[in-house]
Amino acid sequence: MPSTTIVDSVETLNAALLWHVPDMQHGFTICTYHGEITIRAEDAQPFAAALESLLLQKINQIQKGQAS
Repeated sequence: MPSTTIVDSVETLNAALLWHVPDMQHGFTICTYHGEITIRAEDAQPFAAALESLLLQKINQIQKGQAS
């Protein structure tokens, strides 16, 4: 399973919005030091929505910083 580190670039954040967030709707696994949590498709929507909101906020922050 490939992993993508979310960095503070608009391009990377937009790619996450385009590819990762929609894919989360099919279910996904959260991996931590203490183990894994599997999120099934029927439970995935709130997680995907929260990540989408966070990514959009980060993009907005970066763009505002570049405009200053």
